[in-house]
Amino acid sequence: IPRGLPVPQEPNILVPTSVAADPLVGLSKVDWLLTDKGDLATNSFGDFRYAAGITNLIQALKIKIATQQGSVLVHPDFGLGIKPGVISSDINVQEIFNNINKLVEEDPRFAGLDSLQVQLNGPVLSISMGVMIAGQNGVFPLTFELPL
Repeated sequence: IPRGLPVPQEPNILVPTSVAADPLVGLSKVDWLLTDKGDLATNSFGDFRYAAGITNLIQALKIKIATQQGSVLVHPDFGLGIKPGVISSDINVQEIFNNINKLVEEDPRFAGLDSLQVQLNGPVLSISMGVMIAGQNGVFPLTFELPL
């Protein structure tokens, strides 16, 4: 229920001890780890697993790219404009390129993209990128494939 109270400046959520030693946790924060199908990942005891550090950063990018634009009601510009079942000739690769740049630039955890390649290979959209993490040196490579 929305309230008019101000948001506290300091988070009151403690970082789980299992991921607290990761040097990127301060930047990436900690989320639930998701499977490739978007389900919560569990360990052999049925406990939820955590996404922290570089794992959380990669998961954040996967979510940004895999989310269909317009499907999040409070953020209609979030995600890519790719709908399942779209005909490959209807895809504007330059628009997808621009949307990916925008999604990465709007996230304060990332300093931007060093490289970005978008290729349409039949029924699959291949996305390769070199991502720069905010406040860190170097670039980490990622590749995603989205079925059309």
